[in-house]
Amino acid sequence: MPDVIRISPPRPHAFVKSIRLSHRMASDRDNIVADAVVLDDLRGVDSHRINRLPSYIARIKAGVLATNPVLASLDVNNTFGFVVGSLVINERIEIASTYGLAVVGVKPSNHYRIILPSRMLDVLCLLGVETSLYSAQVHLKWVSRGQAGDFILDLSSSIAGPAEIRRAARSGESIPEGYDLDKDGRPTTDAQAALGGVVLPNVGPKGSGLAIMMDILGEISTGAAFGGAVVDMNKDMNTPLDLGHWILVC
Repeated sequence: MPDVIRISPPRPHAFVKSIRLSHRMASDRDNIVADAVVLDDLRGVDSHRINRLPSYIARIKAGVLATNPVLASLDVNNTFGFVVGSLVINERIEIASTYGLAVVGVKPSNHYRIILPSRMLDVLCLLGVETSLYSAQVHLKWVSRGQAGDFILDLSSSIAGPAEIRRAARSGESIPEGYDLDKDGRPTTDAQAALGGVVLPNVGPKGSGLAIMMDILGEISTGAAFGGAVVDMNKDMNTPLDLGHWILVC
């Protein structure tokens, strides 16, 4: 009977970690993989122990197993957009610090109006795209951290937000010319009629093109609802919004 060679757990753990690091895995994930395969060895699970490493490495080299993807897709099961944004930014910061940037497409999500200030402090630059049903109403959020302070750009590609139209309708006020078209496609200053139509894009066709580009990023590329399939959150309280976010951290 051959002699049994006993090895203390830290040695195979360090061995596994050194192999994974050579394939550009981030340190926290590297530790998780090492913990898992060594634990299987300690439990005597012959089918899922260190002997799996060659197949893992072969799949990494073939490009079918991502060790630390710069580009990722995340299904968030229709939770709060604010929660998703903070968690995603926090997770992407480490990847961006290693690779220079990190991109994630998120869906199905919900309204994500503001990037929390506590998260802004951790981001070198952030581009977030979220779209909604109201025609060209596509939101662009940009945060850049610099020595002189933060530069924050938060805008919509439409000439006015739907909240402004709703406020005017509630108070019986008119809206400025050029804001909106009614349901028949005619220009209107009647806020109530405007609610049944579409808000116009900023700077005409250029703003429309920007809205389309942002809709492609935030909705189509993430697999979220887009175009007429996006639910109006102010009218339908029973259907999931299925919104998408496209977030870049660099």
